[in-house]
Amino acid sequence: MTANKSKFIRRTLIIGLGGTGQQIIQDIRKRLLERYDEIPPLIDFLGIDTDNRAIDLDPFIYTFDNVQKVTKSYILDADDMCSLNVTNFAKELKTGSKVYENIDYEKAYPLLSLMKGLGASGFRVLGRMYLLANHSDLSNNYIFRKIETIKSVELASIASNNKYLTNDRGELTVYIIGSLAGGTGSGTFIDIANLVRSRVDTSMQDRILVSSLCLNILKESPTQKTNTSMPTVAYQNLIILLKMVNQGLRI
Repeated sequence: MTANKSKFIRRTLIIGLGGTGQQIIQDIRKRLLERYDEIPPLIDFLGIDTDNRAIDLDPFIYTFDNVQKVTKSYILDADDMCSLNVTNFAKELKTGSKVYENIDYEKAYPLLSLMKGLGASGFRVLGRMYLLANHSDLSNNYIFRKIETIKSVELASIASNNKYLTNDRGELTVYIIGSLAGGTGSGTFIDIANLVRSRVDTSMQDRILVSSLCLNILKESPTQKTNTSMPTVAYQNLIILLKMVNQGLRI
């Protein structure tokens, strides 16, 4: 693609939950690289996952200003990824920290053996347990840091770059993207939205938009069978959302 002035860019944070969220973030970053040859300074990303296994992804090949380029910069850096872990979670859960005061330890304890940093395996309760184990760290060291970083970007650096146009007035839009059918996305998206809401400035017309997908509509491939729990997980989350709306709760 040839360099050109695009539509207006604004302060944007895109949070991807679970494997689906990471895939969507990677696709967005590839499109931005094709258009601008870089990630615009007003746009930032945060990946949140319960699967801590490293995956070696292929380089991305694209053309900018008639020059072919090869890069892996579409992949999130370590500072852009929050890998939820469960270090000391059992001890904190048993001591009755305020964050966990509504959790029945005897019922929750058997689930701890399943939380090994290898994902939530399609179980939304595991996804939410991972989030609870990392509640403070996620809020303070990731979400707050990302929001403050985007808010602090000086518009002078944008105005001097002829790639971009902006009518920025300081407001921030946060997109939260994940799958209703997976364990991480379905178990964390409501709590993540609430954490983000506690950190944004509604007086500045900051916005939070949640996009939860259910991707169990594709044919099975010869090498990968469909997870039969996906429709059930997605249905459970829709029921929870409906109850919250009927109770007049903002989500």
